Amino acid sequence: MSHISSVARTLLVVAVLASATRVSACDVCTLDFIGTSKDGRTLAFTDTCPGCESESVRVLRIVDVSSNRVVAAPSPFEGDNPESYPPTWRKADAAIDAKLAAFDVVRGLTGQHVVSHPLTDRSAHPHHARFLSEPPVHGAWQIWNERGDYELTLATAPATCARSNPEDPPTLKFHLAITNLRTSVVADLQADRSLPASRGCPFAYSIAEVYVLGDHVAVFLRLESAGFEGRDIRHLVVTGRLP
Repeated sequence: MSHISSVARTLLVVAVLASATRVSACDVCTLDFIGTSKDGRTLAFTDTCPGCESESVRVLRIVDVSSNRVVAAPSPFEGDNPESYPPTWRKADAAIDAKLAAFDVVRGLTGQHVVSHPLTDRSAHPHHARFLSEPPVHGAWQIWNERGDYELTLATAPATCARSNPEDPPTLKFHLAITNLRTSVVADLQADRSLPASRGCPFAYSIAEVYVLGDHVAVFLRLESAGFEGRDIRHLVVTGRLP
């Protein structure tokens, strides 16, 4: 009898842990860095969020690289995935291409991809990343080649947000800084003073992908908030000049 109750308790603990950390396919959005303009001033990306009971939604965001500001209102495009309903997807593609053309954004022009932390990589540090701004030259391994020549540091702090459920985790804002490891110069890429309403009530941030765009950097962050079925996972980008 005690063995059965012990097993039952174990199963209960596992179930509670699973429910506390679950992420359903409906909640996880997929990042697609589309490209930049030829002059490197503008970048575009989409977040595609699958719908379990409705059509998926792709949200197009266009950002000025130098100022780290959105230059066009986010554009949502509804439509199932290309396999299940190609006509709707192609229609959305055409609308996105028209938006890209207005800002001279070229698909595939994404600079140097220097950091990648997919959700499946549980060893990656969510708040730190080191990288080389360009591939090392063969035979020229200085000490910074081994440790990287830039370091990103992501910090969070409590923020005020009108949460729909008071039992949701506390809301956070963030501060992202970059350090030049050769010169020790530190630059703030973004330091939230308050939480934008468009961000919702995120309770976690992590570094997802990093690209070097000439003398600038684009850092894609993964943000998590409470969703209908577990956590909602979406993306935002922070851009700035390399120090």
